[in-house]
Amino acid sequence: MLPRVTGETASGAVSIVIRVWNEERNLPGCLLSALFTSAREVVVCDDGSTDGSADVVRSTMLRFDRLRLVQGNVTPESEWVLYLDPRARISSRALERLLAEAEASRLDRLTCTAPEDLVTFRQKLLIPAREFVTPAGTTTACELVRRAGGRTGHFYGTGIVTLNGNSAAVAPLYLVAHLALQCWWPTLLLSILARLALAYRNSQPWWSALLHPIALVYLVWTTAIDKVRGRT
Repeated sequence: MLPRVTGETASGAVSIVIRVWNEERNLPGCLLSALFTSAREVVVCDDGSTDGSADVVRSTMLRFDRLRLVQGNVTPESEWVLYLDPRARISSRALERLLAEAEASRLDRLTCTAPEDLVTFRQKLLIPAREFVTPAGTTTACELVRRAGGRTGHFYGTGIVTLNGNSAAVAPLYLVAHLALQCWWPTLLLSILARLALAYRNSQPWWSALLHPIALVYLVWTTAIDKVRGRT
C-alpha cells in the first residue's frame, strides 16, 4: 500500500514499513530487496516475534544505516509509505513505478497486488486459479480514504514485485460454488476466456487457463483436507 502522509514529511520520498511476526526465513530477501530501492528509510515493526526475526534485522542494520527496528507505532519520515509484506520481493525501480502511477492518477492511496512466484507445474496450475476465484475486496483503509473524499487505485505488480510463499486460502464453500458453476458450459467458457485474458495481462502461463476446472477440483480437495487436518 502507498498511502499519502500529511504533516512534516519529505516531499516525494517513500518510507518502506515491514510488519513482521516470526518471519526469520523470509526477512533476509525482503530486506535486501527493499534496501536496494530508492526508499528514504526501511522500518521493520516487530510484533513480538519469538524466532530470530529481530536478530536478522539487527545484523542487517550493521550494513545499512537506512534500516531501523521498532516495536509499536511508526512515525514515517516521508510523504508516502509503502507497507510491504515480509514475503514480498520488490525490484530496484518499484517505488518509481508506483509513485508515477499514484501521481498520474492523483491518488491518496494505491494498493498493489503482488503476483506469486510461478516456478513449479503445481504453482503454475493452482496459483492463477486461486487468484481468479478469490473475491477482490477493498481494504478497510481504502474505504475510509474514499469516505473522507480521497482517491484510491489498484496496481498489478507484474515485473516490480513478487510474493514468495502461499497466500491465504480460499473459503471451501466459495470454491465449491465456483466449481459447481463450471458444470454449465456457458459459465465454463466465460471463465476460461476470462482466465486467458488475465493470463495475458499478468504474464501467467496460458495453458493453466485451459485446465481451470482441473485446478478447481484440486483446490477443493486440498482445501477440504487442510480443514479436516485443522491447518486452516
